[in-house]
Amino acid sequence: MDLKTAHSFRCPECNHRAKIVTTKVITTETREKYYQCMNVYCSSTFVTYEMVDRWIVKTKK
Repeated sequence: MDLKTAHSFRCPECNHRAKIVTTKVITTETREKYYQCMNVYCSSTFVTYEMVDRWIVKTKK
């Protein structure tokens, strides 16, 4: 997986690639991302949430 596809999200309406338009920080571990479909015939706009689900290794402070 290259970096170009690692951060992309597919449009739930037409399955084309979507781009991030805006990111809003909710907490230090949660972000709300607004996407817009790159397909000019669809142009759907939708929201996703990115959050920390669990720690694999956490730095001890």
